[in-house]
Amino acid sequence: MDVGLALVFQGTDQSKTDQYVYQNELRLGMMAEELGFQSIWSVEHHFTDYTM
Repeated sequence: MDVGLALVFQGTDQSKTDQYVYQNELRLGMMAEELGFQSIWSVEHHFTDYTM
C-alpha cells in the first residue's frame, strides 16, 4: 500500500511569519520522505485569509 501526506501551508497564527510556516511544512515533507511516505500533496485555498 502506498501512503501519502497532505501539507496545507496554513498561515492561521499571526505571530508566525509566512517564511516560518513554509519552512516548517518543508521540514515535515522531508520527515515524511525519511519515514517512507510515497507522496506529498499540497493544498490550495484561494481568496481567503486562511492561507499565506
